[in-house]
Amino acid sequence: CLYVQGKFAEAAENLQRFLDEHTPKSNKAWCAFQLGVCLLEMGGNHERVEALSKSAYGWKRPHFSYDEWGCRRLCELCRGGFADRESEADPHAQSEKTCPSLIRRIHLLCLRAYSQVRSRKFQAAGETREKALRLINQTRTSCAEDGAESP
Repeated sequence: CLYVQGKFAEAAENLQRFLDEHTPKSNKAWCAFQLGVCLLEMGGNHERVEALSKSAYGWKRPHFSYDEWGCRRLCELCRGGFADRESEADPHAQSEKTCPSLIRRIHLLCLRAYSQVRSRKFQAAGETREKALRLINQTRTSCAEDGAESP
């Protein structure tokens, strides 16, 4: 699977083709989640990821754990990715910018490490995990300095 191998550009093409050509709801929410991760990993087309998140809820089938999980995670990635659009006039805007953005990056690193383990790239997974842990510590420090709650 190209997604698991970290070949995000190629995976995005295949995932988009699946969404475009596959009419039943089966696996579309999970596919939307994977496509959203690919887009964010490639530098982020945030508007497209947000649109995918909204579409995924229409494709979600009740009692299908992959659909539920994919929709929830895609929504969380979007929330973290869009906090930087808050108004500069808001006195809490800085902490709202910093923490969700870092949390989104942490989520992406954890997802990347999981894919690396599935691809049996254990050393790379360990390095990615270390990056995520450094960001977690940075998030705690940043949120504490800004007076926001840390995750």
